[in-house]
Amino acid sequence: MGRKGGRGSRGNKFVGGSSRRGGKGQRGMHGSEDYGSPQDLRKSVLKVFRQRTGKALNHKQVSGALGILNHEVRRAVLALLEDLAEKGKLRDLGRGRYTLAAAEIQEASGAEGTIQISRMGTGFVRMADGNEIRVPKAQTGDAFWGDTVEIEWWQRGRRTTPRVKRVTKRLREHYVVTVTLVRDYAFGKPSDQKIHTDFFIPARHLGEATDGDKVLVALEQWDDPRDQPVG
Repeated sequence: MGRKGGRGSRGNKFVGGSSRRGGKGQRGMHGSEDYGSPQDLRKSVLKVFRQRTGKALNHKQVSGALGILNHEVRRAVLALLEDLAEKGKLRDLGRGRYTLAAAEIQEASGAEGTIQISRMGTGFVRMADGNEIRVPKAQTGDAFWGDTVEIEWWQRGRRTTPRVKRVTKRLREHYVVTVTLVRDYAFGKPSDQKIHTDFFIPARHLGEATDGDKVLVALEQWDDPRDQPVG
């Protein structure tokens, strides 16, 4: 009887293990209930991509971000990614990887924000919704630190990259610079260290300024962001 009781105990333990596996399955089905509506699932998937602007994701990563465990729902996510790519909401990068399409990024992030530019030239644009967009060096256009800029997104190979389309409002009209004379022209180094580039000052704008003077300059033109702005 003792041995039978022992086997019975082991049997009860096995039943308990089966129940735990069932519980795990129920958690997977819970995901199916949460995302049972195709429209709700579509919105949730797009939200994942909008929160990870420019990042390539596959259906497993999207499902993981949403906490989906159910295999049927994961397959639905895979089919949905293909459908969203066909409709231009996502961009198919191949090998099951997708990223948010440029038009969707523009709509999600808005158009305007305030830019901050590091001394290395990288821009960080704070959008109206509180999100911050990193703009690569050489893509900040003719913006200075603190300007209000309009952002656009463009395809750069397989990546969707932001850049400054135009400055909509200048933080300031004049800049304090220290003059360094070079023959019949000069360069002006901004006193504000947040201004990431020096000014080129042609001879016609020097007036009576001499080497080492601090003067006010206004931005006259800046056709190529790779060159110094003319002041």
